[in-house]
Amino acid sequence: MLDIIKQLVVEYNVLRRVGGLMHFSIRLSAEEEKLFKRYANFHGISLGKAMKAALLEKIEDEYDIALAERAHEEYLKDPETISHEDLMKELAL
Repeated sequence: MLDIIKQLVVEYNVLRRVGGLMHFSIRLSAEEEKLFKRYANFHGISLGKAMKAALLEKIEDEYDIALAERAHEEYLKDPETISHEDLMKELAL
């Protein structure tokens, strides 16, 4: 999963690049357009910013899930844990 996230960040299909910015088009049903525009208006942002924020949040969520899965796999290999209190003592904090 983490490799897929890295690829998403590095590789993308540019439909049109103008002045250093990527422009793209997306097909929406009338209902989707209405919902998305209402969401953007409610938050006082453009539709483009709302779409960008939603995609970035999705990428962050998938990245967090991949990290959690990796941490869980490591824990299963060595399930020994340490309490917060003991860790603070060990670090002399």
